[in-house]
Amino acid sequence: MKIIHICSPEVRLSRSFGGTESLVYNLAQKQADEGHNVSIITSRYSPDNNLKHYAFVNPTKTSSSWPLTWMTYRLNGFKHVLKSFCWIDKKIDIIHNHLSEEGIGLSFLRKIPCLNTLHGAAHQDLVKSSIIRLYSLTRDTKLVTVSYRSYLQHKQFYGKDLIGFVHSGVRTDYFTYFNKVKSIFDYNLCFLGRISPDKNLDYVISVCDKLKNNGNDINLNIIGKYDSANYNYYKRILELSQERKYINLYVNIKRDKIKPIVGKSDCLIFPTSKTEPLALAPLEVMSTGTPVISFKNTVAEEYVINGENGFLCSNLDEMVDSIIKSKSIDRKKCRELIVKNFSVDTMYRGYMEKYEKVIELAQ
Repeated sequence: MKIIHICSPEVRLSRSFGGTESLVYNLAQKQADEGHNVSIITSRYSPDNNLKHYAFVNPTKTSSSWPLTWMTYRLNGFKHVLKSFCWIDKKIDIIHNHLSEEGIGLSFLRKIPCLNTLHGAAHQDLVKSSIIRLYSLTRDTKLVTVSYRSYLQHKQFYGKDLIGFVHSGVRTDYFTYFNKVKSIFDYNLCFLGRISPDKNLDYVISVCDKLKNNGNDINLNIIGKYDSANYNYYKRILELSQERKYINLYVNIKRDKIKPIVGKSDCLIFPTSKTEPLALAPLEVMSTGTPVISFKNTVAEEYVINGENGFLCSNLDEMVDSIIKSKSIDRKKCRELIVKNFSVDTMYRGYMEKYEKVIELAQ
């Protein structure tokens, strides 16, 4: 099958830790390994032998003004997708677009089967919902989400064009499995993700404060990704961390340094929000054998089986109790559940099934 992925011109594709950039890279690489003819259109890419790479715009230069940066990102994304669709010829089996609104709005330019992955959360406010609907007026594409929960949230906007979901997958072979955790602390804990309000990092610190106040000797490693749009929140987390001796804050560290930190933790505290579509961080961490503590009534219910690879909680007290119980989790089973259900192989099979459905519907 001849496949083209249209990706964001702003992020560098990566095979290891990361968000959408690692998901796309790993999917495309797996497709190429399986014998498909795969090309990637993006502006930031580390070349690989069996993946073709094309670029039509340069990455946007960031500004000190977040609204200005956001606007230039969207304009650059529009130009990027427009040039991509104009360049693509008819000898393509399917276009897989990863730039939500821009890709949806311009998909009519090529009468080629097109699948669009909605990587982000569904917008709940009126203004953003209206923008989505305007972008979608001309759409000639089918859509999938990265989780069942996200599918239900987006269904109200896209109707029958939303044909299902494919769970995101991680390269489980990339993550070293740690069978046993030895620590000088009662509880060696970690957080991995963006330093932004939707990740509820201040809640993680509140949970650890309570655990500490109950007489436990704890250590919390916060491994965070910072961007200027969340400067005020980052400043707040930095202040909270400096006030507590038990917190180690690692910001934008190299990926190879992340693996042993999360792998040698008793658990990952990940109080995901109700709008989170599907974070890769907990999947990556569970690949090392480390269980996850998260919230009920969130997408975590799709990857955390209570008592088997982590715990789902309703409040702060339950989260504290779950951290204490986390040492009873079978770390081998924790990893096996991710290998079985959230590996790149399972993601690959899911997308190839969706490709076939999209091609069939286009005939």
